[in-house]
Amino acid sequence: MSNTNDIILEVKGLKQYFPIRAGFFQKVVGHIKAVDGVSFSIHEEEIFGLVGESGCGKTTLGRSILRLYDPTAGEIWFRKKNGERVEISHLINKAMKPLHPYTEALISAIPPADPDTPFNQILLSGEVPSPANPPTGCVFHTRCRYAEDICRQEEPDLVEVKPNHAVSCHFVTELDLRGIGG
Repeated sequence: MSNTNDIILEVKGLKQYFPIRAGFFQKVVGHIKAVDGVSFSIHEEEIFGLVGESGCGKTTLGRSILRLYDPTAGEIWFRKKNGERVEISHLINKAMKPLHPYTEALISAIPPADPDTPFNQILLSGEVPSPANPPTGCVFHTRCRYAEDICRQEEPDLVEVKPNHAVSCHFVTELDLRGIGG
């Protein structure tokens, strides 16, 4: 028999809506409710099957749980932690400047549009942490070139540092990271 201590994945009231746009200015005139209020939990040593007819939202639910989509509403908890993120931002233009070292490394992997521009990719070193046994502290500290002792000991909070830009890094105000083309 299962109890609440052995829950490995819990989804509460998950909603994933997509806007329907119409007209010259692409005004939102409605929403497709691909996932509407789904809740379930999966316990250790439990097999979970998700079945339904084509188009019912199974794939969208999975993508929302993996955070490939930002859910419209609801909560996703994996081993009592909500859906691990290091940086959340809207990409407004090609000059996005990351505030987390992992985002900096990801952006550096984008080849420049101009073939004459040097390609300065940041190559990460260190050990990729095991998802089965994640390290204490910041989830990225094993590969971060800026990591200090505090990164190995304390998990940083996800903090909104600018409107629509949240970061989980102890040194967010101290680092000067390069963005696209930087």
